[in-house]
Amino acid sequence: YRGRVDPAALADDISNLSLAGDALRSASIPFPGRWTGGGTPAARPLSFVEDLLDAGLLDAAGRYIERYRAELRGDELFPQLLGRLRALRADR
Repeated sequence: YRGRVDPAALADDISNLSLAGDALRSASIPFPGRWTGGGTPAARPLSFVEDLLDAGLLDAAGRYIERYRAELRGDELFPQLLGRLRALRADR
């Protein structure tokens, strides 16, 4: 939030904490409408690590990998990501 927070808006946001999937997606936008795409999009944590590597933030990427290794390991591209991190560190 920026600035003062309307207590009613805060209470509304708190009530949405238990939402998931399409209900959460619909509650997250500031206007009504209809979704034209299929399904609820899902974040891919591996993409975040790739962004860190692209930005040259190798230490931050390494810390993120260590903290979320269990989740990242499920991505088929995880071994390549580790190889990229090793190569970038070797180039330093």
